[in-house]
Amino acid sequence: MNGFEREIRVFEFSQFYTRLLVQDVPDEQLAKQPFPGMNHAAWVLGHQALTADFINRIIGDEGAEPVAPKGWAELFGPGSVPVPDRGRYPSKQELLEGLDRSGQAVRRILAAVSPKVLDEETPWEAVKAALPTRRDAVAMIITSHHGSHNGQLSAWRRAMGLPPVYPRPRQS
Repeated sequence: MNGFEREIRVFEFSQFYTRLLVQDVPDEQLAKQPFPGMNHAAWVLGHQALTADFINRIIGDEGAEPVAPKGWAELFGPGSVPVPDRGRYPSKQELLEGLDRSGQAVRRILAAVSPKVLDEETPWEAVKAALPTRRDAVAMIITSHHGSHNGQLSAWRRAMGLPPVYPRPRQS
């Protein structure tokens, strides 16, 4: 995995946690926004399903066949705005299948990419100072970026009146 073994384990746990966060949520509630502008579950799932495509862009494989279905980049990509219209988004099953396909593709991409390519300067201008190499940018996408969106899902659950996935420690 080109030195990404630990990050892949974190990514796999993150995907497991994503599924836990939505397993009890009915499909028809996935696009509800308890607060205007809040990233809802449908958007977060679709956005996370773009991970493999983000990585292909970061490593410079612009000719790679997209992993996410046609139209998902516009619906869920950077700059997209979640709206509380359930009919605008794919079904829960399609979103989870997209998440799984992306996760499998991430592992394939990272197993195949050259370490030399990973050590090149990141093409991502906005983060170049903090993440100077492609390797750094990929590591961030599959760990903290994915995790931050799980935090959004967790907050969304609570705003929707749903219980936490993991029990909280008891108050003494």
